[in-house]
Amino acid sequence: QAYRAKNRNGGLLLAGIAGLWVYQIFVNVAMTLGLMPVAGIPLPFLSYGGSSMLTHCALMGFAIGASTRWRSYA
Repeated sequence: QAYRAKNRNGGLLLAGIAGLWVYQIFVNVAMTLGLMPVAGIPLPFLSYGGSSMLTHCALMGFAIGASTRWRSYA
């Protein structure tokens, strides 16, 4: 959805949010498989924690807001 954003800032915001979530999921899977040392990185939307959940819900709101404003090619 980042490439379909109306402006460059919205696309960069969506790419950054997606990158953050992919990174956190990758690190958590690698820790579970024993490939990386255990760190305190929460799994997005699944780990218990007030500030983490609040931050990820706010990021989801920003992502929805940026992705609904698509560029029209007509």
